[in-house]
Amino acid sequence: MTMQQLAAAQSNRPITTEELAALLSIRSQSIRKRYRQTGACFSLRPVKLPNGRLMWPDNQNHAPEQFSLFPPEPFSPTWPNAGTLAAEALARLLTGERLTQPTFGTSRWRLAAYIMTLKYFGWPVKSARVHYPSRTRPIAQYWLESEIIHAAIAIIEGAT
Repeated sequence: MTMQQLAAAQSNRPITTEELAALLSIRSQSIRKRYRQTGACFSLRPVKLPNGRLMWPDNQNHAPEQFSLFPPEPFSPTWPNAGTLAAEALARLLTGERLTQPTFGTSRWRLAAYIMTLKYFGWPVKSARVHYPSRTRPIAQYWLESEIIHAAIAIIEGAT
């Protein structure tokens, strides 16, 4: 089974090691052994539960949602000044692009600072650690959820 078939077969929830083994037509011991040796299996990194079981994410950026006691604040971010690198990062995020330091540009080495500026301005930028070729350690990947992109486009269209 290819990784595309695996991705198509998965639902929107993490799967157990046994379910992953059934999808890949291999023994679950092989998956556990590869996880112990490399920390991953087929470029997937599991979440280890308190009882020691492994749950395999539905994608690399799976993040559990946390319930909130209070209703969320209304979406009203501040726009960065035009011509700044924070504005350029926001423009690229609003296209749906997932930014990493290498994709942002080699001459710009402070992407995390520009993302932090956007967060201070009220933009709910999501981030996750991803493995990047030629890097030994994971790097951060940043993106905006589609609801935020649609809300920002509505603000832009409402202003014109």
